Amino acid sequence: MMKFLIVLLFPLILHAGRTSLWSPGLLLKDPAFGTPLENLGKDLIGRFNVVARPNPFNPSTMLYVSGILPQSQASFYIYTIDGKRVADLSAQLHAGYSSVVWKAPGESSGLLLAVLQNGNRTKTIKLIMLK
Repeated sequence: MMKFLIVLLFPLILHAGRTSLWSPGLLLKDPAFGTPLENLGKDLIGRFNVVARPNPFNPSTMLYVSGILPQSQASFYIYTIDGKRVADLSAQLHAGYSSVVWKAPGESSGLLLAVLQNGNRTKTIKLIMLK
């Protein structure tokens, strides 16, 4: 909770002990990778991963997906914490790297799960919707 309050009060983003400069509407460095956001896609290519920016979000977020194998079926769903599927983003995925905008104006605040499956691989990330 304290980390969240610091983010709101000061122009710094704290993540896993690292800081990044932040100004309203512009994240200069991605704290998870330590690279500028415009290079985020290049860092993800080749790895099976999902990254959401911004997170927490309201009412939409960009989901960056990488590592989708060619000639394979991938599924990408958003679930509420109680297991209800609220979105199917599978049709927006492409082999390699994809970026998907998910708009959730009808969802209530809380924790959501983004689940990516491709072959025998599964990646789940937490999304936080704030209103």
